[in-house]
Amino acid sequence: MTTTTEQTPKTETNEPIQPPDTALQYRAIGLLQGRYVPDEGELTLGTLHTTDGTQIEAVILGKLLGLVKSRIDLEREHLWVVYPKTRDEEPKLHVQLAGIWEPETLHPDSPAPTLEQKPDYFSIQGEVIYQHKEEGWLVVRIRRKPRTEGGKPDYFKLKLQGFLPERPVKNFWHLHVQREGNNLVVEDGERIAYLGEKKPKKKKTKKGKSTKGKQKGGDGAVKQPVEAAASPKEPPKLKKNQSDSGLPEQQ
Repeated sequence: MTTTTEQTPKTETNEPIQPPDTALQYRAIGLLQGRYVPDEGELTLGTLHTTDGTQIEAVILGKLLGLVKSRIDLEREHLWVVYPKTRDEEPKLHVQLAGIWEPETLHPDSPAPTLEQKPDYFSIQGEVIYQHKEEGWLVVRIRRKPRTEGGKPDYFKLKLQGFLPERPVKNFWHLHVQREGNNLVVEDGERIAYLGEKKPKKKKTKKGKSTKGKQKGGDGAVKQPVEAAASPKEPPKLKKNQSDSGLPEQQ
């Protein structure tokens, strides 16, 4: 695991999932191959039947709805760009269908690129807030864009299967994740930055005694980096703020 700088050069690619704008960009985005089956009488709500037979609860976001109505054959499988959610109760995985990658349908005059990104791949960036070592799972907090201009961002949590080393809590991570059934499993990850509180700096007096340093012009302690803390004793609840349709911060 290596630490990178906060700024990441923007690179245009022909892949469905673009590189993040910055190293500290929160996001949760992935690819699923499957056939979308709407609920009876409701196009925006339904189930995604993946190629391996898994059924995943799904909704179509408004920006994709017009395209689905006009140009997409729902009797066929498609490669969907999705935003994942997880819940405490079953089924564990729920997705928002945000786009479709099908150049042969949407741009028939252009040659279709060969993709390196494959179905069931997810790119997750956020703060690890809990890890259960014994059971092998962790929770990542993702920040969403404000719903209105000038509004405050809010957060949601993703539960991932897997294990990260070196006390990952309170650190910002970029994670490469694969779907297995209704679970999202961490394949690899990179620690980007520490997000926790920092210890006050100690400075010596003339007599050699140590005192906590003070910020100039105020009472706040001067802060220095420290290692991340262990996971909290109680796991966070995932259900809160899961039912709305706010989007993760995306590129």
